[in-house]
Amino acid sequence: MLVTILSLVVVAATFGFYAWRFSGEAKRLLKRYGKIVDIDVAEAEARAAVEKAQAEQQAVDAARAVARAQQQEQHQQRLDGQTRVATEAVERL
Repeated sequence: MLVTILSLVVVAATFGFYAWRFSGEAKRLLKRYGKIVDIDVAEAEARAAVEKAQAEQQAVDAARAVARAQQQEQHQQRLDGQTRVATEAVERL
């Protein structure tokens, strides 16, 4: 019975030692590589911002293309009207 209790104490102490050791190692690694993690997060945020800006630019370009097509259609209608008036004037002569 005493051996079992001592074995459990030894196991608990060993587990505690390794938990303490690995937590210290984790802190050391976080201190050493934390900046890299921050850079990865910043890069992901920057990529998301770029993708958002590209999507917004595509929307603006699409709106401009629609406006340009409307302007061209209106201009063509004016030219067609002028051509029709000129044709009628020539036919009357």
